[in-house]
Amino acid sequence: MQARPSGLEEVLDAARRLPVCDRAAKLHALIARLQYAVRTGETTATAAAALAAAAIDALADDPWVQFEASVRHLIANR
Repeated sequence: MQARPSGLEEVLDAARRLPVCDRAAKLHALIARLQYAVRTGETTATAAAALAAAAIDALADDPWVQFEASVRHLIANR
């Protein structure tokens, strides 16, 4: 069994805490793609980039992130 790259275990732990929804299913599929790349010795850059892009998209709808953005907007416009 090949050792997991640094940070992958943290990603897997965080993924286990995701709510059950379509977006989480997409993230889990991308994580599986990344794990497959690690197992087969393929480059992980493409899979990791796709996972990062999907995670950023998911954050756009997160109420905590939206709240933080509105607070930053308030501060910037004072």
